[in-house]
Order: sequence, then C-alpha cells, then structure tokens
Amino acid sequence: MLAAGEPLTEAISTELVVAYLPKAQLNEEIRDAGELLSKDLFAFSQAVQIAQASTSAFGKTLDSATQELGGLQDADGMRTMVETISMATDQA
Repeated sequence: MLAAGEPLTEAISTELVVAYLPKAQLNEEIRDAGELLSKDLFAFSQAVQIAQASTSAFGKTLDSATQELGGLQDADGMRTMVETISMATDQA
C-alpha cells in the first residue's frame, strides 16, 4: 500500500491492526499504557500536593512577616524578620 504511494488513512491503519495484531496483544498493550498513565498521574498529583503545602506554609510566613513589620522599631527586629523569611524561602 505504502509502496504504491497511498496515504496512510485511519481505515488502512484499522485494516493493518486487525490483520497483524492479535486482539489479546492489543488489549494488553492498552492495559499497560493505562497502568503507566495512572502511575504517572498519581506521581504528578503527589508533586502538586507537596508544592501546594510548601506554598501555603511560605504564604503564612509572609503574612506573619507583614504583620510584624508594622511593629518593628529597631534593626535587631528587622534582622530577625529577614532571617525568618530567608529560612522559609529555603524550606519552600
């Protein structure tokens, strides 16, 4: 077919699958692909959850720092504030 220059259409693809791939093998390959996709999606969702928790904790630290900035009167207080934000950034 391809040697004759015919385009590879969906109909030709279906014919080739039916003729050369046993149904059991095709079903197994589909199942394997589905399992792999499920594992990848689970890993991705775990990574998103970890990122959300880290972002949330960092946001709380920034909120606290914002509130404390209003009451700072000295350089030591500012230094402590910067150290706290720096540590939170390292953890995020």
